[in-house]
Amino acid sequence: MNVLTVEARTKKKTMRRILPYILLLYIICHIDRINIGFAALEMNAELALSAEVFGLLSGIFFIGYFFI
Repeated sequence: MNVLTVEARTKKKTMRRILPYILLLYIICHIDRINIGFAALEMNAELALSAEVFGLLSGIFFIGYFFI
């Protein structure tokens, strides 16, 4: 067997198995980020958060997603 064909088949098989899982995780991550925006409408008033503090907290929330 040619090494190149084995490598190409392995790459194709890996991508076929991993990409649907990554796509699902991306969709869940996006929905979660959208939900924090909707929650901000009521959450800021209830917790007495200013726009600056909410922006800082949202940034920290994003950093958590970035490193995962």
